[in-house]
Amino acid sequence: MYMLLSGNPPFYDETEEENSDMHNRIIFCRIVAGDFEFDSPYWDDISPAAKELVCKLMEVDQMIRITAQEALWHEWIAGNAASEKNLKDGVCAQFEKNFAKAKWRVRSLLQLINRPRLIAEKSLSIYLASLSQPPYASSHSVCSLALPSPSWVELCSALHCHRQNSRIKTH
Repeated sequence: MYMLLSGNPPFYDETEEENSDMHNRIIFCRIVAGDFEFDSPYWDDISPAAKELVCKLMEVDQMIRITAQEALWHEWIAGNAASEKNLKDGVCAQFEKNFAKAKWRVRSLLQLINRPRLIAEKSLSIYLASLSQPPYASSHSVCSLALPSPSWVELCSALHCHRQNSRIKTH
């Protein structure tokens, strides 16, 4: 209901942390604490009765929080306490803004996740290219060194270990 009235999520992190784990922890703490506000200008035109209902629905203590049936009996829904102002345009604009921000955050997160893989692939291609250059290329080398070339299994295993280590460091 909070999002339907304002177009914004009730719990958010203003710091725009690069570290998504820290960002998630901040939001989680706000959810557990029930730490939300009726930010201006999004809530300026919302009736006090609607704000009261939102507070009752978002009560952290389940023994105090109202049920869905009690919400239906609330004066804002059952009575005539709703504002006459059409909120659709403002709410829809905020939904679009917040979903665009969420998509950007997901894209950034995917780039961070894929960065170690891309670095490993580039390193692998440089390494493989170096194997075909002298002194390793025995057909063109004056000093033909019989160096064993690593198998694909060994290279893939090394890449897998690199990914696992980078995952461990980020968590």
